[in-house]
Amino acid sequence: MRATPAGKRLEMEPMREAVVSTYSQPLPRTVSHAVRQFGWLVVVCFVAFLVPYLGVTVLALQHDVFYLVYFAVTVALIGTYVRVERVAVADVFRDRWRWSLGIGGAMAAFLVFNVYNTSESTARPHGFYRSDARLRVADLQPAGD
Repeated sequence: MRATPAGKRLEMEPMREAVVSTYSQPLPRTVSHAVRQFGWLVVVCFVAFLVPYLGVTVLALQHDVFYLVYFAVTVALIGTYVRVERVAVADVFRDRWRWSLGIGGAMAAFLVFNVYNTSESTARPHGFYRSDARLRVADLQPAGD
């Protein structure tokens, strides 16, 4: 209702303005959180298969180069996930550090148990090869592979 200058009230007039959409295409719908996370899982599984297949089987990369490529692809994939999904990394670490310590400790105990209670160790180098291996570990000479 609107008031007249004399203070009398009049009935409401219907709106004469119409709202018209200027979009020629339908508006995109948002994808649910669960579907997005499943999509990320599919992408990560595909990349986790593709990088070793291409690096080792197809390109026959030297193992150090392969690990460098694998590490770079993994860091890029995690960075992309954090940026696209707008993950607050500091909040995740701050809120879940106890879970990380607990699961990390359990996994470390399992791995130590697994290493000490499985098959025999591999053969160790002897003679000149043993001293050469020690020098490589200490980075006193470049690896001459």
